[in-house]
Amino acid sequence: MVPTTGPQRGLLKQLASGPNNCEVCGCEFTPEGRTLFLAIQHPGEGGTLAKPRSHWPDGNGLPARAALVAIEREDGDPV
Repeated sequence: MVPTTGPQRGLLKQLASGPNNCEVCGCEFTPEGRTLFLAIQHPGEGGTLAKPRSHWPDGNGLPARAALVAIEREDGDPV
């Protein structure tokens, strides 16, 4: 994200990142800006069941799978 006002105007800030070898897409905010939805597609692409590149989102040795993620601030303010 890039703040457009204030003392940090123009300074890039990382808001989110995805697991290994994925594509983060479908970025969409709710109308009030309190939730950001991100689609995580093909995490661990290029891996195999024998040599996976990711176990996201479940971990514990399970195969990687796509998911929809919702990001919100703990204080309830807009993202």
